[in-house]
Amino acid sequence: MNALSRKKMVRIYSFTEDTIRALDEGGRLSRPVIKAVEAFRNRCLTKRYGRLGTRRKPFFVTQGALRWFLRKRLGRKHQADIPILEQSIESRLALVQRIPHTDDFTFFLDRAATPLDLDGGDALQSLLGHQGVPIPLTPRAELDTYYEGELWLWDRNAKRAAAGRAVACSCLRGTRWSVTFRLQQEYPRRERREHYFNDLGDVTKILHKTIFEGDVSNRHGLIVIAGRTASGKSQIARGLIESYIGGLMKSSDGGRAVPHLVTFEDPIEKEFTKEGFSQVDCTQREIPRDSKGLTEALRNALRQTPSVMFAGETRDPKEWRNLLEFAGTGHLIITTTHAGSLVEAMGNILKETKSRTPAARSVVGDRLLSVVHIKSEKEHATRVLFLIPAIWHRTPIGVKALMSEGLSSLLPNTPPELNGRKRNRSRLPGSIGRYWFARELAKKTKYSNITERVKEKAIEWDLEGI
Repeated sequence: MNALSRKKMVRIYSFTEDTIRALDEGGRLSRPVIKAVEAFRNRCLTKRYGRLGTRRKPFFVTQGALRWFLRKRLGRKHQADIPILEQSIESRLALVQRIPHTDDFTFFLDRAATPLDLDGGDALQSLLGHQGVPIPLTPRAELDTYYEGELWLWDRNAKRAAAGRAVACSCLRGTRWSVTFRLQQEYPRRERREHYFNDLGDVTKILHKTIFEGDVSNRHGLIVIAGRTASGKSQIARGLIESYIGGLMKSSDGGRAVPHLVTFEDPIEKEFTKEGFSQVDCTQREIPRDSKGLTEALRNALRQTPSVMFAGETRDPKEWRNLLEFAGTGHLIITTTHAGSLVEAMGNILKETKSRTPAARSVVGDRLLSVVHIKSEKEHATRVLFLIPAIWHRTPIGVKALMSEGLSSLLPNTPPELNGRKRNRSRLPGSIGRYWFARELAKKTKYSNITERVKEKAIEWDLEGI
């Protein structure tokens, strides 16, 4: 039996000061047990940081390590409280796996069993072979050859834990699983070695200004954020939602005392309430637990008075028609998708909506608020990563050009400079190339030594086609 067949699951626990307080308030555990847990947490923090540090800082520990400490610390009288304690603490199954210092990686496991139905949902038992412990991944194919969902990993040697999205697919004639993991959370957090030409907040801010022109109260339609895998699409979409809601709360005609964010994701990547949306009514829905599909979620959202709708990632081309129909009801909806260029992203939308005539393209142009494509590259000499967008946004000139010329109207234009004065939207071009964005972002970067290289690359991308 090789190493891949010996993969096991361990149960890991996440501790914070709030965890211990909640255990104490529950009343199910005796005071000596609570003190033992607190001593264990303080010991782990001191060992990790040399001091207690921030008491709210979480840390992860395996079930075996916790049991060893408590059995050593507690007398026989309180041994029976250990299972109660384990039930009271948030715990997850984690696959024992080396965690490299990267956000995306792939590992392979023997396929030794078939999926089993557990607790009304499908789970991928075969990742663990003979161990028979399930991983909560959802099947995406009739032949049970493709799964996706959330997965936790535990690196025993490095004492690191990581949570993220996993995609498992059958390979090598059904003898192995290929598992692609995209990291979302980790502990302890490693020092990022990536250097960015601009913070994603700077990119989001300039996109928000371009799309909304300072007026968020009367903007409706579909915003599409396109790009390749791991290009920052989801972060930029979340940034646009945050800035839009922030502007809505400042305006007096927001329509609601508290903005309502409705999302439909597959799966939910991060909880908005944990990312600075505490003052917003947030309804996050996931397929299939909360809704059967996008059509049902959009139909329900019409009765929920959403200030903005976030539709996660659009993978099925047939969903573009549903998204545009929802955008035509006067609501703002934001989604992400994979595309190689701005022209390709717009072409997919026109193709799936069968917009072959000027009249049909005019309808699409009126319902699209913006299509953004993100392109990224690392500057070789300095290893600085830069993200440069190109955009089509709804302007009178842009809609008219799209209606009459179709995809050939998507040219790398540069909007006129008006020295800080509010620009006349009726004169703005519909599409803006990457050179203009590179020039604007260069004003805010700390890497002034590579600004010319970034601008040259933006011009090169524009000449290749946006």
